Amino acid sequence: MSLPNPYQLLSSKLKNLPRAVKTGVIGVVLLFVSVAGIYAVSLPWRGTGDSPRHLDYVWQLSQGHLPRYESGIQYQPMRAITRDIGQHVSHHPPLFYALLALPTKSYLEKGEWHKAAAIGRTISILIGALTVIATAWAGWVFGGSKKELFAVGLPLIVVLQQAFLRVSGDIRGDTLVTLFSILSFTIIYKALKEGLKTKYYIALVTLSILGMATRAAYIATFITTLLGLFLAMIIHERRRIKPVLKSLALSSLALVLVVLATGWFYYFHNYKQTGSWIGAVEGKLLDWLTQVREYKDLPDVILNTDLYKSALHISDGTLESVSWFVTILVFGSCFWLIYKKRSQIKRLLKSKPELAITGLFVLQFLIVFYGQVKHGVGYGQLTSRYFLLTLLPIALVLAYGLLGKVVFRGQLLIAYAFFQIVTFFTVYNDSLKTNTILDTYTQNGLPVFILIILIALSIYSLYLVSRSITILALPDKRPIKK
Repeated sequence: MSLPNPYQLLSSKLKNLPRAVKTGVIGVVLLFVSVAGIYAVSLPWRGTGDSPRHLDYVWQLSQGHLPRYESGIQYQPMRAITRDIGQHVSHHPPLFYALLALPTKSYLEKGEWHKAAAIGRTISILIGALTVIATAWAGWVFGGSKKELFAVGLPLIVVLQQAFLRVSGDIRGDTLVTLFSILSFTIIYKALKEGLKTKYYIALVTLSILGMATRAAYIATFITTLLGLFLAMIIHERRRIKPVLKSLALSSLALVLVVLATGWFYYFHNYKQTGSWIGAVEGKLLDWLTQVREYKDLPDVILNTDLYKSALHISDGTLESVSWFVTILVFGSCFWLIYKKRSQIKRLLKSKPELAITGLFVLQFLIVFYGQVKHGVGYGQLTSRYFLLTLLPIALVLAYGLLGKVVFRGQLLIAYAFFQIVTFFTVYNDSLKTNTILDTYTQNGLPVFILIILIALSIYSLYLVSRSITILALPDKRPIKK
């Protein structure tokens, strides 16, 4: 008996999707690419913050070696445009940079680092586009009776968050770990519902290796993955001893495999050289940070509104108060719907998979929150970029608040998406101070037609998304499949 062809199975499932879902997801991909693209082509080629150090990392890796903190920035064009030449991102694992090293190597060697930066941003946007597709799948899996609507609405909420757009349009590895985290939680949920199948175990171990090979912060998702593997084994078994031992063995094996695959970097490159498993040389880095940041003790961090703004992905800048209002309103709507449907929620939480995934989401958020507090004490930065790993549970709450009510739910989601886009470009334009987006785009030396195409694409894709969501949000009609 021949095994089914996985490509045929996937093709069959895609063909059976309602047309509005397929159009909507394509629309979200195009909307993200156009919005992130406008940001990427108008952002000065130097980038933001540590962008030159990230590009230097790519350069050094393309030359066959990992960067070292004490050696500083080695790529001369980056040294020339950076006030401080310390290599402050050398402690990051190399996977993301390896993806950029080969396509950009020839340009970096010729000194055409502007083109290398453009290629790097393009790859980052493509990773973001994959995140749209992964989150659409998550919306389908987590959406329940509204899975068609969540398959379009959830990725729309995720990829239009300000922090996600910023890292997607620049050279950062955060987009990649966000992708891995969303995939991991989606597979964990399926494993909790269906049992720990071999394909789920292999996928979760692989994603854990890839995640830990990209950012140390992925440890939050890795810990919840190990617990998820354990729970997926035992919640479907009536006998207790044997499933517990087996699940412990499989979780331990996953831990060993991930440590063997990625531990060499954290031990030899970070710990042996710097004395820190996940950071650069703390003494030298501290000397630099004291010059650019103020010291914060624990009460300062806990009472700092930036911590909670980052955790909830509230926008910065002139529209911050409006962003707070909109987010609180949507969260309030979600909790009100939970209260109104409390009997259904109680029945739902009696289901072990739903209770387990809720607990895992909370655990991951608490680990990330604790890590941000610990990082913030002293001279660490408080930023929503560090909370990107928690985008899926936050977006699920926002999606339920926006889509839970039958009346106006499609219009509410479209209005929220439009608000996010306007807020993002308002904040970005304000950050340029004396320049405008058009000024920086012109300074990048790109032809005007690229910007015109991206703007036109964003308008058309927003129309596609709006039309699909309107169809999918109809209370009494199912979307036409063909």
